[in-house]
Amino acid sequence: MKTIYFLRHSKTEEKLPGQRDFERTLKDRGKSDAALMSKKLAHSIRNLPEQVITSPSKRTLETLDYFAQQLGIANAAIVQEPKLYNATQENLLEAIWGIDDDLNTIMLVGHNPGISDIVDYLSNCAVDPMPTTGLACMEFNVELWNAIDGKSGWMLYQDHPSLH
Repeated sequence: MKTIYFLRHSKTEEKLPGQRDFERTLKDRGKSDAALMSKKLAHSIRNLPEQVITSPSKRTLETLDYFAQQLGIANAAIVQEPKLYNATQENLLEAIWGIDDDLNTIMLVGHNPGISDIVDYLSNCAVDPMPTTGLACMEFNVELWNAIDGKSGWMLYQDHPSLH
């Protein structure tokens, strides 16, 4: 059995003139949403992610920091993957297929539309698009990560700040 937590970064400041999109930081609301959702996850999580694969953008790393602190995820378990920056569904699926099969629970932290697209593609039920700080958790009845494919995921839950 494999489990994936999908996390979209929190609400971000508008891009400043001359600023690269990659460098955008979280708004105050994004910070409070990340604090809220990370605490909610910490109180309900079944299995801690053994590895977190994240886009290296400033906003994804800031968002992840709240979750890493609440869940006690060590820096050594965090992998910054440049291909996850504005990744497509296909890029995210390739990242999943490349995970070490000895791991059973991971977290992917990324951006829309890719993160919403991969959740929709993998889920065996209809899902809403992932809003900022949206979190989804799916289980897959497989032994190998590369056996995960369309509609093979069992949605355990989907949550986001505006539900609270």
